Amino acid sequence: MKSLAVSVGATASVEAKLAELSARVDDLAAERDQYRKLYLQTLELCRKLELGIIGPKRERLSGADAQLTMSMLGMLLGDGAGGSAALPVPPRPPVETPVAAHTRAKPTGRKPLPEKLPRVEVELLPPEVQQKGTDAFVRIGEDTTETVERRPASLVVVRVCKPKFVPKGREPAAATQVLQASPPELPIDRALAGPGLLADTIVRRWQDHLPLHRLERIYGREGLDLARSTICGWHEALGGLVKPLVDAMWTDARGAPYLCTDATGVLVQARERCRRGHFWVVIAPERHVLGRWIRLRSGLARNRARRAIALRLALLRVGRRISLLALRILRLAIVLVAVVGFLLFAFFPDMIWAGWPWIEWLLRWLSSSTS
Repeated sequence: MKSLAVSVGATASVEAKLAELSARVDDLAAERDQYRKLYLQTLELCRKLELGIIGPKRERLSGADAQLTMSMLGMLLGDGAGGSAALPVPPRPPVETPVAAHTRAKPTGRKPLPEKLPRVEVELLPPEVQQKGTDAFVRIGEDTTETVERRPASLVVVRVCKPKFVPKGREPAAATQVLQASPPELPIDRALAGPGLLADTIVRRWQDHLPLHRLERIYGREGLDLARSTICGWHEALGGLVKPLVDAMWTDARGAPYLCTDATGVLVQARERCRRGHFWVVIAPERHVLGRWIRLRSGLARNRARRAIALRLALLRVGRRISLLALRILRLAIVLVAVVGFLLFAFFPDMIWAGWPWIEWLLRWLSSSTS
């Protein structure tokens, strides 16, 4: 009987363990299914996120779906309901900042006109006041409105007169000195245009990008028949005037850490046929934008020019690096000489003074000059 009771108890314990193990297996299976579902959701969210950021343009999310993208990122990082359990972060108390009270004027929708523009006052009177005069009425106020007008620019002929003078009481037979002022200095000698007209043509041609035939018509409407060839000749003459400034800009640009350059093929008008060439643009970042036209006759010459420019830029970079290396070596040599001199002076002062008496004299002279 005792053995039967032991076997029955063992069987009951085994059945209890089996029931416990089956319950754990069911829990693990349910948990596995839940994690699989979360895994599939995560893959779907990642696919949508990739389509919204780096996918093809037709499959990307629109600009209005930015909030959806942020919510996807929040779910992937565990902030959503299906994410990993994270410790809740207590919200920070809002920081209160006192703001001074102020009044704000209601905008009228029109920007005020600049104060630097000159004003012209125009007063309008009613017909009754004009007939009887202002003395018969009392002025009780006024309404003011402002409109913008334009004064058309006009060409002016500057006539320079240089009178001649001779001193009074001179002797008729003696040599007489005629006094006359020197002519004014002009950018182009014996040219029709003054500095103002030249500056206007340069700004309109190179800043406003107006072709020469349009400038010819514009000046024609203002009353001056000015050929486009004349304007072109003026600009060519002014090129020599600004050449020192352009050379200084090129020199400063070559000192930049790096240069950006590119060439564009252009055609230049000529009498027989158009000439072919290349317009090189060189950019020194945050400094200058320069250009130069080079006439090239063949592809071989073009390649030679490109190699020459590349070689010149490489030599400039190598020279700059060599100068920096030489400067570093010089600094290191100065430091080594100073350290060796200090060590010799600290540990072998007798040897230094016995071998080089001029050092003692130099030290005494320095001490006397400083005192």
